[in-house]
Amino acid sequence: MSDLLFVSQQSSALPLIDRDRLDVLNTSQDNEGQTALHYASACEFAEIVDLLLSSGADPSIKDLEGSLPEEVTESSAISSLLQQHTAPKG
Repeated sequence: MSDLLFVSQQSSALPLIDRDRLDVLNTSQDNEGQTALHYASACEFAEIVDLLLSSGADPSIKDLEGSLPEEVTESSAISSLLQQHTAPKG
């Protein structure tokens, strides 16, 4: 199991990660180009998606297949969270 998948499944572990590590986690991609946000979205872990987004995860990062985190989930709640973070601010 990749480190990104493991961490994306461990909501209790995320608050224990220091801020610098969380910044790396939010931008790191595995060998398929997926981020922790992709994994949390695909597994429908809304609480973790929200935590990652609140910690600066970029929902506009595409994997190697060109998929955004929003495109790998079937959850309307997660899609809504991701859309809120990609909507233009203004």
